[in-house]
Amino acid sequence: MGMVATTPSRLVLPVRVVRGRVLEASTGQGLPGVTVLVEGTRHGTSTRADGTYELEVAVSMNDSRLVFSSIGFETLTEPIAWAATLKPTAMKAACVVMGEVVYTGYARWYTPRGLWQRLARPFRR
Repeated sequence: MGMVATTPSRLVLPVRVVRGRVLEASTGQGLPGVTVLVEGTRHGTSTRADGTYELEVAVSMNDSRLVFSSIGFETLTEPIAWAATLKPTAMKAACVVMGEVVYTGYARWYTPRGLWQRLARPFRR
């Protein structure tokens, strides 16, 4: 009796495409480069130059949520909308209050002879 080697087949789940557009709340313009992830997974995409995105999501995740994040904006979480049309999502700018910035500098003063010696040092043998 011989042995037969088989490879496991990949499990194929039915998927649906979620489409949407991410807008800046104050201007209504599309936001490029916003990260769109399915909550709790590493499955996601980023928005195009006009703020639109398309993401294939398994139908079994129909009660999942999408997480929208971008630098300078508040992270937003919304339920997945299975509508065929683009669903707009408005992101608000994040306000971060920072403390004061203290810059301390110093200058070295050289005499003309000291400056010449300092500049000539790498060329000496």
